[in-house]
Amino acid sequence: MTQGQTIPEAIRRPGRIAPGTPVRRLTIGWHQTRGPANLRQHLDRYGSLPSPGRQLIDLVTAAGLTGRGGAAFPTGLKMRSVAAGRGPKVVVVNGMEGEPASEKDQALLARSPHLVLDGAVLAAEAVGADTVHLCLERSRYRQIDEVARAVSERERAGLCAVRLQIHDLPGRYVSSERSE
Repeated sequence: MTQGQTIPEAIRRPGRIAPGTPVRRLTIGWHQTRGPANLRQHLDRYGSLPSPGRQLIDLVTAAGLTGRGGAAFPTGLKMRSVAAGRGPKVVVVNGMEGEPASEKDQALLARSPHLVLDGAVLAAEAVGADTVHLCLERSRYRQIDEVARAVSERERAGLCAVRLQIHDLPGRYVSSERSE
């Protein structure tokens, strides 16, 4: 499938994605650049950020997205409860790569940090959060620098609807350990 193609009927799940919905490949253009996409490259590949607002929660629920922490908790339900809750709300982006044999966080952040930031900003807007905490592994200093560069690009371009804070955290933890 190429950018702008629609999802063929054979692979569309009934009730999940409407016929004629344009599809963009997540990895489009990754091999055209040697490093992370800058903001201009990101906007050329994926376009500007949509504004689904609270409708994003319904879209996430309809998609059946679940957490990957072992319990497979429905993400839409979690988002809805945060949005309805009282008090300050935040979004936490877990870029720590805690899953054994997985490098998805590194791959996304290394090639498309703005795509991760887009998702975080959309989630924050949907639940009413004013801050996104980006948690990255302390030993991956290059990754932290690249994400900081992406945040800075967005700030200079006036694309920061919410505050984006980077936290460099220890890479591994022991069960029930608490680090400050």
